[in-house]
Amino acid sequence: MINKHPYCRLIPLVFCGLGLLVDAVAADKALDASQIGSDAVPLTEYFAVLEDPEHKLTLAEVQTPAIAAQFVAEHGSDQPLAYGTTTTPHWFRFRLQNPTPQPLQRIIEIDFPRISDIQLHQPLPDGSYQSLQTGAAYPFTTRPYANRNFVFPVSLPPLSEQTYYFRLQSNTDLLVPAQVWSPEAFQAHERKDYIIQAWYYGIATAMGLFNLLLFIALREKIYLLYVIFVATTVAAFASFFGLAPEFLWPAAGIWAEKAMSITAVFQATIFALFTRHMLNTPAIVPTLDRVLLLVVGTMLLLLLGDLASIPGAFILGQLFVLAVYVYIFAVAFHCVLHHERRAYFFVIAFTFYLLGVITYTLTSMGVLPHTQLTANAGQIGSGLEMLLLAFALADRFNMIRREKYQAQEEALQTKQTLLDSVRASERQLEARVAQRTEELNEAMRKLQDLSLTDGLTGIANRRQFDSVLSAEWKRAERAGAPLALAMLDVDHFKKFNDLYGHPQGDECLKQVARLLANNVSRPAELIARYGGEEFAVIVPGANNHEALQLALKICAALRACRIPHAGSEVGYITASIGVAVSTPQPGESPDTLIQAADTALYGAKAGGRNRVVVADPIPHGHFSLHKHL
Repeated sequence: MINKHPYCRLIPLVFCGLGLLVDAVAADKALDASQIGSDAVPLTEYFAVLEDPEHKLTLAEVQTPAIAAQFVAEHGSDQPLAYGTTTTPHWFRFRLQNPTPQPLQRIIEIDFPRISDIQLHQPLPDGSYQSLQTGAAYPFTTRPYANRNFVFPVSLPPLSEQTYYFRLQSNTDLLVPAQVWSPEAFQAHERKDYIIQAWYYGIATAMGLFNLLLFIALREKIYLLYVIFVATTVAAFASFFGLAPEFLWPAAGIWAEKAMSITAVFQATIFALFTRHMLNTPAIVPTLDRVLLLVVGTMLLLLLGDLASIPGAFILGQLFVLAVYVYIFAVAFHCVLHHERRAYFFVIAFTFYLLGVITYTLTSMGVLPHTQLTANAGQIGSGLEMLLLAFALADRFNMIRREKYQAQEEALQTKQTLLDSVRASERQLEARVAQRTEELNEAMRKLQDLSLTDGLTGIANRRQFDSVLSAEWKRAERAGAPLALAMLDVDHFKKFNDLYGHPQGDECLKQVARLLANNVSRPAELIARYGGEEFAVIVPGANNHEALQLALKICAALRACRIPHAGSEVGYITASIGVAVSTPQPGESPDTLIQAADTALYGAKAGGRNRVVVADPIPHGHFSLHKHL
């Protein structure tokens, strides 16, 4: 019998794998690029899609037979694929055919400028792939074609069929309105698209300049707010629709993507301030106006979240902006019910804007079909809103002029009425000043509370601990009473962080803080986070036995929690506690007590952890150690 080489047995497996890959790709429906005429052909029905929830697949891996077979095709509609709010990368495989003897040039367009990361892998004549990476989070120069959308020119050799791969990832919504154009048709479409954009921004610029001139002439703050609102609206829409990265900040990179959230939140903030002045909410609906001011403050905090790159700030900001717009609409409608003339214009204008924003949002989520109208619904609604608000401001100006003339006539008839009005205004101003002062004092009190509280656990921080210990030391010295201090350290906490990660470590510290709060119940006692995984408990008036019992109770309670810890000898979280008790004497300082408790804590850790060590005081401020399991 002839012995075959072991590698020979692999040959059938290799051919089998190649067969699976060919079958998987062949299952995809191919687009005949030669049949593309004056209209674009959506790529949706030609896509095979694969999710990458672990964010680790490469082109070589998705081409392997096992993974290639996992692509899902046959989407059943030519509408764009919509995945909602997700950060999961998606791979899109599609094939283009050129059955003609001439090379073909085609344009692939993704009409959704908010995709953060786009990778296009296109085949080369030698069978390898050329990879291109761009997206909203990258400088504009990374785009192979200068356009507000993502545009990729491709070349198809004669009598060929090529397989392409897109890898798309977004930090916000993921909508994939991909389509293929002929170069001539795309150029015509591109001109039309930019004309539509120019129409919107031209209206916005005209409205802004006109009202800027009104502000210069009249010095009315509401006109300046309208100008700023128009500017922020233009910036927000330019960011969302890809024009800002192209013309305003092409080299911004990731900040160009952040600008979508920052400008949207800032726009809503300015619009809320404009609403207050337009509808005179401080006088008409003071309660609703106070909520509106709170909304403005919250949006400023969201701006800080975007600037600090806090995860989820974009999604939270957009949800809050939508909620703010709904609230503003409710305030305006409430003013309509009170028959405020200016509110009628405002509600009509804002209705157009809301309808446009809602239509655009539903289109981005895939609920509504992606058409020229729905994709630009936000700008259409915004343009109509700005026009109607300009009419509302003009009407307001006429109303003010008529009211001013009437007031002058009434002033000639009676000076007393004017004096009473002035006095009422002064009282109202004083009330507002008092209100602002009270709000400022309340904010200062909250700020002071925050400065004394540990941000993670919600208990006292080191600053408050030092202050309370100093005060209790002086009180105990005056009364000749004992003062106890327990220092607690979570055993093997570094191993816990290494094993489970810092988020789980933070949750562990929160649980320990809650456990301390549940077991330290006397009002005079204080628990504090001393630093890292170390906690401290101040127990005024406690002797050695009482402090020991409290420490043992805490250790037992922590063991009973059974917080899993594979790096611990016992398999769960434990703590070492050092306890010191002292009766303060003149000339001594709290540092003596801290040092004694810290020494006892060190003794507990050195003695095997998961125990309590009490430092018994002896003359001249020295301490001896006693261990307790």
